[in-house]
Amino acid sequence: MGVAVLAPASLFPSTGGTVSEAYYSTAAPSCVTASSCVLDYVIAKKSRNWIKFQNLAGQWKTQRGVRSSITEAAMLRPYQSIIGMGEDAIEPIISQLRLEGDDADQWFWALGSISEANDLTPPTIKPEDQGDFAKMAQTWIKWAEDNGYAG
Repeated sequence: MGVAVLAPASLFPSTGGTVSEAYYSTAAPSCVTASSCVLDYVIAKKSRNWIKFQNLAGQWKTQRGVRSSITEAAMLRPYQSIIGMGEDAIEPIISQLRLEGDDADQWFWALGSISEANDLTPPTIKPEDQGDFAKMAQTWIKWAEDNGYAG
């Protein structure tokens, strides 16, 4: 049985800018040896990262509920797992920020942690933009575009 996954068109450039569906099998490959292994599917790393991120983001939002403290929300295991994805999480987070538009969620802690842990210089958020998630998202999106993380 396959699973339908909706992902931003930026992950599937051949679709001409429309949201696309990627199908993959959930069945385990049947292998006797590594050289005789026949896979039911092949999934691109970008798609795999998007799927993993979306799964963790969904768990995080469920566990977070209406919690207002970013410190508490960022300490939840799914959010920490997103940070643990390292640079592989930057592009899915940026795609998510684009999808969220003016109603951006709190991805800035993760982006800051990931960028600093990987010796990347995070963008400077203007003091007057602190707390304005839409403006903070735009700053991070511009940073991603300038640094090759925008897909």
